[in-house]
Amino acid sequence: MSLLLFICTLQIFAIFSPASAQTTGPPPQDFPVFPVLLGTVDLKSYYYNSTLFMDWFAASRYCEQWGMRLGEIKTQAEQDFFDLKTKNEAFTGQFWMGARDSVSRDQFTWDGYDSWEQLKLGDFGQRFLFYSPQTCVTLMAYGSFGESETFWYSMPCENDWFSPLCEGANRHNPYRF
Repeated sequence: MSLLLFICTLQIFAIFSPASAQTTGPPPQDFPVFPVLLGTVDLKSYYYNSTLFMDWFAASRYCEQWGMRLGEIKTQAEQDFFDLKTKNEAFTGQFWMGARDSVSRDQFTWDGYDSWEQLKLGDFGQRFLFYSPQTCVTLMAYGSFGESETFWYSMPCENDWFSPLCEGANRHNPYRF
């Protein structure tokens, strides 16, 4: 009898515990503001939200909430895209990207790599400034009056004064009739 009472108590606790509330039903809307579309390049759409400031982990959750991941720059065309947006459209700010040195110090890798070859960060002639301790990568974009500069900068992941830069796969299907 006491075993049955104990099991019932555990089931009631499981139903009403905060942990079970987080895993059932629709995902919580921690960040209700949808990101703004910056543009598309290499079949990837980039989104940003310069009104929210958060640490790297919250930025990652923000992108995941909208079905995306933190933005990654893996080709020269993608780097050129951000340079052009900064110069011509006044895309400015400090944004978290999907790279960090979580494996070993100063060895940055993309978190959302699709294959082993895409793991390491590429060199596209961009400036890369390091801060110690170097843990997460940001995209710094500054521009005014036709002058602009974009560069990558490593910062502690816990800094909560950067905005999320997200990427999502382009949903265009050229084979759909």
